[in-house]
Amino acid sequence: MTNKIDTKEQITAVIVLETRSKKKDGTHSVKLRITHKRKQKYFNVKYENKNLSLSKEDFNKAVSPRPRGSSKELKKYLMLYENKAIEIIGSIDFFTFEIFEEKFFNKTSSKNDVFAFYESYIDYLTSLERFSTAETYELSMKALKKKIKKETLHFKEITPKFLNLFEKDMLDKNKSITTISILKFRSCKHLNING
Repeated sequence: MTNKIDTKEQITAVIVLETRSKKKDGTHSVKLRITHKRKQKYFNVKYENKNLSLSKEDFNKAVSPRPRGSSKELKKYLMLYENKAIEIIGSIDFFTFEIFEEKFFNKTSSKNDVFAFYESYIDYLTSLERFSTAETYELSMKALKKKIKKETLHFKEITPKFLNLFEKDMLDKNKSITTISILKFRSCKHLNING
């Protein structure tokens, strides 16, 4: 999409297709890239309550000058998403990525929410270009969300019993022991240490 600039501090906001990593289905994550003082931070673009992923072809259709059909609707959505970022950037007197993220995603008291930590850590890994690890954490988060069927999970809810039930559920779905250990222990351990 067209690069948008806030001239106060040369802060840019642009929707991009993250082509440095590819998902198993061949698509790439669509990200909102914010650049401030030569530092970049990527944020997942949410569409219909999910992180948006597209093929290169579908992304190019959506950002073309005259998209058609569903690509036209997607372009409108992406432009609104990008413009919202520009408006928020313009409303911040002393810009930081943290303040932008709080305002853009309406994050308030999320310090005890596991999924807020997941999102933050996934963004951090992506900024380090550790895409494979970031995808592992994203899979872990999706598996937890699917298990509990809600959008928030407090750290105090993660008990040994909860983790054992989660492990059993993954085994019942024929996940490998390696996958389960990554999803269950590595992710939750890391998030709890940083929480």
